[in-house]
Amino acid sequence: MAIINTEYDMNSLVCGRLTIGKDNIIVIADEMVYQFLGNGSLYPMDKLVYEDDRKYFTKLSLNREIKDSIIIRLKRSDGIYRWCVVFAVNRDLVVNDETYTELEIRDIISMSSRFSSSDQNVNKYRNFLNLVNDRFFEYDFKTNVIKIYTYKDTRSEMLEKDTLDEFEKRSLRLRYVEDASIVPFHQLCENIRNGLVSFAVQFETSLLRKGERQQILNFKGQTIFRGNEKIMVVGLISTVNRRSTDKDYYHSAIDSNMDSGSGLMNKKAITEFAISKINAYNIGYEKGPLYFIILDIDNFKSVNDTYGHMFGDEIILKLANAIKKAIEQRGVAGRIGGDEFLILLENIREVDNIKTILKSVRKYMEWDFSDKSSTYKFTCSIGVSQYAKDALDYETLFKIADKALYIAKNKGGDRYIIYDREKHGELDRGQSETSLSKPVATMMKTIDKSVMASELVLMLSEQKKEAIQDVLDELVKLMDISAISMFVGEELNCTYSSGFYSNGMSNSNYIYQESYLTLFDEYGINAINNVEKLAIDYTCAYKLWKKSEICSSLKILIKDKDHIQGMISYDILGKRRRKWSEVDISILYMIAKSLGKVIIHDL
Repeated sequence: MAIINTEYDMNSLVCGRLTIGKDNIIVIADEMVYQFLGNGSLYPMDKLVYEDDRKYFTKLSLNREIKDSIIIRLKRSDGIYRWCVVFAVNRDLVVNDETYTELEIRDIISMSSRFSSSDQNVNKYRNFLNLVNDRFFEYDFKTNVIKIYTYKDTRSEMLEKDTLDEFEKRSLRLRYVEDASIVPFHQLCENIRNGLVSFAVQFETSLLRKGERQQILNFKGQTIFRGNEKIMVVGLISTVNRRSTDKDYYHSAIDSNMDSGSGLMNKKAITEFAISKINAYNIGYEKGPLYFIILDIDNFKSVNDTYGHMFGDEIILKLANAIKKAIEQRGVAGRIGGDEFLILLENIREVDNIKTILKSVRKYMEWDFSDKSSTYKFTCSIGVSQYAKDALDYETLFKIADKALYIAKNKGGDRYIIYDREKHGELDRGQSETSLSKPVATMMKTIDKSVMASELVLMLSEQKKEAIQDVLDELVKLMDISAISMFVGEELNCTYSSGFYSNGMSNSNYIYQESYLTLFDEYGINAINNVEKLAIDYTCAYKLWKKSEICSSLKILIKDKDHIQGMISYDILGKRRRKWSEVDISILYMIAKSLGKVIIHDL
């Protein structure tokens, strides 16, 4: 009998978003949803809905008989059902010619309790606003209306309300803005109209005094996002003392702690914050886990060269938003280089929660740019160190996280590495991370590989097709493999892949040419330590490998009796060739056979 819980639970889902395909499989979700559903997120969404409510969910997501929202019972990670309201945010989201449905889920009981608490906070903040002498402004992207107001007696007093276009034209027509201030005034309107992440503009005007007397005003604002959608610009209008020096004038307009391109803390600010945070932990003022994370965009120079710097700026901004969405109130982030970010996370009790957050960042990034280009995959690499466990000072924690980042890059990118001394070795303090020429990840012990293989095979036997991508991801992460491709059907079309290919193959039907199949042994295994040795006899295959930057490969056929139904290719990319050991071949062969059973059953 299903258990339905109607009590307030502070750990329950308050509000979360997810996107599902036509088969109701979750393709992306925020961390709140993943924590709420747990392993249930691997199953079709309709299977998590209470049986009596499934017809309503189908009408909302597929049949579209219900326009806006439904109230259903949804199974939580602990098997308990909670009453939730589900909104259809977007049922026509198209990515790569596929249509998806974006949903928002809210736990009704928790939402009601939070609303009561939020109402108290609203009253509190209104009283705070009474104490502020500055004016406020806001701009709504849906209505294109800008408002300027002040607060008195916990109520807003409207000073200006009009469309941004009319506000701009009227201010110039009535000479509220003199000739010398027209350029910065236009810049202010453009910053608001375009939804800059953060901005500060200062000029002389009589806007607030309706033409009576000029004053120097400093407009400082930032844009509020919901996901990637610009919702509203909000900001403060401060009066600047005319006796301020030029230096004061400049610094009052620009926040010295803010990186203008991302809206995150700049390098100086995030570094100082990290050092002060570590010092607080060292003297016992703060306790609990503290994770030190360095994130780097893969092949960012290539993006700028191919698509231009404006597109590169868009990537920086969207990634910053993805980081903010993923970490929420559990940490801070800053930009420390052109394409490099530093993140500090606190009070994360389990490593799995860290993994969920990091996966969310990568997922958001991949999803945001999945329809931007058919030839380039937008990914990032991440390195993680942990305070106390790995080091007690900023410099060492940074170096260790940087080493973990290098390991991720060395494996082909598009992954995160949480530093482990036993697995990754000691940090050589005198060695430059970028000068390493050999893989820094030490090999797993044979017994560890066997245990890992058994766990992955068990996962495949229990979860079938839903586990394939997770299995490939784990193999790339743990077996020092750059990338894996899984080709399915007699045409050998690429159906699954993990890791980073600069130019992945859409199919592998080249194996039917040039007598290539003779290279496979009786078990359907073809171990290639150096692809250069096949350049003359197997020209077609060699050209495809070089195009994908493959230098070593282990290929295993999937057969149903004597018929080829697929092939798995474990690939090493770049210049670091690999000699496949008998142990690794046996482990990867066993997992390939299990993957093959799932695929053949599905065919």
